[in-house]
Amino acid sequence: MDLFIGNNEKSRKDKRPKILVATQVVEASLDLDADFLFSELAPWDSLIQRMGRVLREAHPKSNNLKDIIYRRYSQSDIPENVLVLIYNGKNKKGKDVFESGQGYVYNEDLLRITLKLINDRETEFEQWFKKPILDFNKLEDARLSLTEKDKNTLIQRLFEGVPPDSKYLRNFHEMLQILDAGFMSDRKSEAQRIFREINDVDVIADSQLEQFICDIVKFSYDVKYSYTIFKREILNKYLISIQRSNVKNELYESNMVYNFLRTKDVISSLQNKVQVKLKNWLFGIYIINLQYSNEKGLIGIDEPSSVLL
Repeated sequence: MDLFIGNNEKSRKDKRPKILVATQVVEASLDLDADFLFSELAPWDSLIQRMGRVLREAHPKSNNLKDIIYRRYSQSDIPENVLVLIYNGKNKKGKDVFESGQGYVYNEDLLRITLKLINDRETEFEQWFKKPILDFNKLEDARLSLTEKDKNTLIQRLFEGVPPDSKYLRNFHEMLQILDAGFMSDRKSEAQRIFREINDVDVIADSQLEQFICDIVKFSYDVKYSYTIFKREILNKYLISIQRSNVKNELYESNMVYNFLRTKDVISSLQNKVQVKLKNWLFGIYIINLQYSNEKGLIGIDEPSSVLL
């Protein structure tokens, strides 16, 4: 059996088995074609985007659909080719969590509704949200066969099921009010500040601070498209996006990256114009006590501390 990665004939001629391990970046705008998908639980709209990376070669109305399926799976019908893994655990506060990000990646209400739609499409949403413990053993046996119409219906039901008092809806309407009010900004930093206050905040783990400082001191700020390069080579390497509510107790001005660099006299040797660039480029980014590793990514958030060394 072959696992195709590129959705083209050249990739299909390469018969070597392939496994692609990726983040949710593969959900959209990438023309990938795999035989199977193993995905951790995510909201329905994200899951369906990921499903779109499976068996892309075949079209439901293709004349040679059966031939494609047989060649890909050595059988005449499509097997269960999408498997959703549910993380059954608790966070530091003892609360049930459904994905390994432990609430830092996806909104909990959306995950609970998705679990309901996988397991039970009959129970009213209000009753489902009152269940203190989900029956994970039953969920492991859930089987779905989805048409395109089913997918659209499930996405609609996902957002219909969000409780009226949900934090997700509050954040959404706050953002919508800002946009409807005609919010405009010709300054990138101001726009980032407005929207980060609504939902996420970019942070750097304090354990990576020393290497981060080395990188910004060595960076060439006079090259063409310097911000694009800085973002790709430095910011993308260190930044972690976290829901603001999860780190709100550590979002002090003294913990902002640029303020910290100035206080510690880290960037005083750089030219003034470079310091101005850094002030804009690092706006709204904080240094936070995180449990983080390059191999596993974000592991957890430590208790707030008043001093950063």
